[in-house]
Parts: sequence; C-alpha cells; structure tokens
Amino acid sequence: MNYILHLFLGLVAGILGTIPLGPVNLLVVNTSVSKNLRAAMVLASAASIMELIKPLLAIYFSWLITRHIQSNMYIQLTVVLAFVLIGLYFLLKRNTTHMAENNRREVPEFLKGVLISFLNIPALPFWILVVAYCESTVGFDFSISAVGIFLAGVFLGRYGTLWMYARLSQYISERSSFIALWLNRIIAVLFFVLAIIQAFRILGHYR
Repeated sequence: MNYILHLFLGLVAGILGTIPLGPVNLLVVNTSVSKNLRAAMVLASAASIMELIKPLLAIYFSWLITRHIQSNMYIQLTVVLAFVLIGLYFLLKRNTTHMAENNRREVPEFLKGVLISFLNIPALPFWILVVAYCESTVGFDFSISAVGIFLAGVFLGRYGTLWMYARLSQYISERSSFIALWLNRIIAVLFFVLAIIQAFRILGHYR
C-alpha cells in the first residue's frame, strides 16, 4: 500500500511539474511538428530520465540546493543566457531551407532532451516543495525501494504528459497552417519570455 501511495505521488508530481509550459515542452512540441512523433518521444524519454535527478537531489540534498544553487547568481544567469540563445536559434531557424536542414548534421534528439532538462534548473524549487509536502502530510518513506517507486511514478507522469503535448501539437498543426508556419517564431518568443521571467526572479532575489 505504501508503494502504491509513493507511485501515485510520483505520478501526480510528474504530471503537475510537466503541464506548465517550459523549455522541455516547447522542444517536444517543435520536434513533433517539424519531424515526427517518434523523434519527439525520444527527446521526451531523455528529458524524463534526466528529470529524475532533480527529485533525487530534492530528497537527499535539498539544503544544498537551497543554500548554493538557488542563491548562486552565475548559475541563474547561465539559465537566462541559455534560454535567450535557444530562443535566437528558433528565431533564426525559420529562414533555413529544408535542403539545408537535410544536409546539416543535427544534434540527436536524445542528447537534446538531456541538455534541455539539465538546463531547466528553475524546476528544482518545485521538487523541493513536493518532497517537503509529501514528508509533512503523508509521511514520505526515504527507503531506497520507496524512492525508486516514487521516481518511477515521476517518469511515467512526465513522459505521459509530454506524449500528450506531442500528440496535441501534431493535431493542431495539421489543422492550422498558421501554427505550422509560425511555430519556430512562437517557440522563440516563449523562450524569450522564460528568460525574462528568470531574469526578474534574479532581480527580485538580489534586491
């Protein structure tokens, strides 16, 4: 029963942590529309696996995250810069012809998923809150087996939500020429918005 509870908690946390629009969702959407569902899910699987590191850190090293990572301006600025550069990439990508895209050697989707999940440092506070809530309300079991079940739930929740993002984006793009034509620019703007939000968080922290 305890394992079922931990699986359920991980599943819910994985879904709630993936529903808000973020860098991983945006790349999955772009890959699903510009390539295919299989490529998008390769990216999603890599991002979901990498995401497991964050709840692990929150479970065993939350004090270190709170003290060093969240308060380190250089790490936060690196995230802002990464989001800006990714936004610029998508903004300029719209001028690239299909012939050039086919001839250009691209980064494998799995590696893209690993990198974008690694850069998604702002997700760490969410996992600290999740673990703290579970510990204070339902009595989180920190045994290796229970943590493993919890992480399995996180993976399933995140992967399933990203799959729904990929399927929905394909459905919309097939019925909206505007979305298909302007997808790269839309994603670029959203990455710029994420960068601005993160920059305001930094300013608010150091004011």
